[in-house]
Parts: sequence; structure tokens; C-alpha cells
Amino acid sequence: MGNQNNPIRFKVLENLDRNFHPPENFILKNMFNEQNQHLRMALSYPADKDVKGVVVIFQGLSEFIEKYAHVMTFFNDRHYAVAALDWRYQGGSYRHPGNYQLRHSDGFEADRADAEQFLLKELPIMLEEYGVQADLPKFLLGHSMGGAVALMTLAHSSTKDSFQAACLSAPLIRLHLKGVMRLVPALSGIMNRLKPEKSPLGDEWTEKLRPLDVEEDIYSKSPDDARLMQRYYYLKNSNVRVCGPSWSWLYHAARLHHTLEDPEFLGQITTPVHIFGADNDCLASPMAGAKLLANLSSTESSFTLINESFHEILHERPEIRNQSLEQMIATFDRPV
Repeated sequence: MGNQNNPIRFKVLENLDRNFHPPENFILKNMFNEQNQHLRMALSYPADKDVKGVVVIFQGLSEFIEKYAHVMTFFNDRHYAVAALDWRYQGGSYRHPGNYQLRHSDGFEADRADAEQFLLKELPIMLEEYGVQADLPKFLLGHSMGGAVALMTLAHSSTKDSFQAACLSAPLIRLHLKGVMRLVPALSGIMNRLKPEKSPLGDEWTEKLRPLDVEEDIYSKSPDDARLMQRYYYLKNSNVRVCGPSWSWLYHAARLHHTLEDPEFLGQITTPVHIFGADNDCLASPMAGAKLLANLSSTESSFTLINESFHEILHERPEIRNQSLEQMIATFDRPV
């Protein structure tokens, strides 16, 4: 796993489109959570350090910081610094001791606690270290599982006032699985008791989990490297691979909606939340996001259904991801 004091730097593929390389000013560091597990974090900022705000990315299941390189560049080019965190059990962060590739879960509250430490303690230090004002307005961008943790963060007393606005891409509020996978939520309760640290997808990542053929890919239909980045990195860097979620992760994910759809929980969120649902999502229910609006405190909150998009909205076809990013930047640019 390498030296835990030095963050893992995954090899950037030479044949990867330059638009998907990490931006010019890209820093990786490690933090250590309450369990003394190392978590990899990143910061990127405009070359001229003319920064008007900080966008914080909460990534999805099995993802890693470099997968959002093009998103970082997009915001850097528009005078925003970008910070990101690899969750425990994925990316360059602490991995499961019994199976390095297993995306295990200690519960989403554990991820929320890691996010709290990152936001309140680690991020201000990192911003000041690299000459970016720590008191600039903050904006939250969460995808899928990261969208769920974002909602928990926005509702928690310690971090509920940390952001001016939040944009959530296909947030995992309620599982929306298809075919035989629809049995997973029902099975997760039993399997979490029997084999919590095993994955129904096997012990090792295989190429069929992220196929080369766009027609077989259920997460994105983009013809370019936006869709293929994860596959490319997984093939080149064995340390970034995730074979799949454990039964424990699936158990907690299947029950997320009990918290996230609770009107009392949602009433604690005062930050404007802008939800982007994917019309063809095979993992997270887009309509679950739409239904949240009635119980969110801010009247500025909104829901947008992205037509013809699959789950990975920000890694979809150029016209879809660019339009979504433009809508997000327009939200962040609004006067406070």
C-alpha cells in the first residue's frame, strides 16, 4: 500500500486525452481520521491564484480523485479552487486489510465523520499552505454516494453552515437497481449478517465490470475518455482498483432512504440544494431526488432531470456533462 505518510500518486496514462489529466496546480496529501486510517485528499487552484470560491467534491462509490480531473480543470478555469477526498476503502485511501480491492463500509455516518474532519480541520490548513484564502465561500458537489454523504453533512450541526450552495449529481437517496440486482436490497440484511466483508461481485476487479464497448456500459454512454477513465486507471494502476461493494456497504446503502427521506432530517438543511437526476439511472432513483424538494428548507433548492443521461452525469457525453457543469457554475456564481 506504500508509505501511509505519502499519498499514492496514480500513474497518469500517456494516451489519456489531455483534457482528463490532473490540472496544473494539483496537490495530493494524506490526513488521518479518528481511527488513524489514512485518507487521501487533493487541492487544485487557478495558476494566478485569483480565486473567488472553493468547490468541494464528494465522489461516488469506487471512484478516486483523478477521475474528476476534468471537473477540477473546469472550475479552476473559472476561478474556483477545488478540493476532494478519497473515502476510506477506495482510491488512494485506507483499504480493507483482508482484501485490498473490497469496497467495505463502516456505515455512512463514518464517511460523514471523515468529511467533517476534512472540512473543518484539514481543508483550512491545506488552503492556507498553498496561498488560497481559507475563508472564501465554499460550494459542495456530490455524486451518487457522495451526494448522500453531502446531505448528511448539510444536516449535521457542525457543518450545516459550511456551504453557500450544493449541487448533487445522481445522489444515492434510494437504490434503483434493475434485473436480478433488484434482489440485492432484500438479500443485504441476511448477507450482512453472514458475510459482511464479501462482495457479490467477487474478490477481484475484472474488465467486464467496466466494459470497453459503450453499448454494454450501464453508467455512461460517452464515446470519449470521460467514460473510460476509470477502466484505464484500473488497468494501469492495480492499487486504485475496487472489485465491488461489500454486503455491508449494500446493507447500509439499501437503508439510506430511511434517513435521507425523513422530513425532520431534511428540515435541518438550510443550504440551497440543487439536484441533478439521470433519466436512465440504473443505480440511484432520480425521482427520489425530486421528492426531497418539498421538505428542504431553502426555497432556492431545485431538481433537474437530465434527459438521456445515465448514472455518471459528469462523465457522460460532452453535451450532457458540459451542460450540467455550466448549470452548476451558474448556481455557484449567484450573488450571496
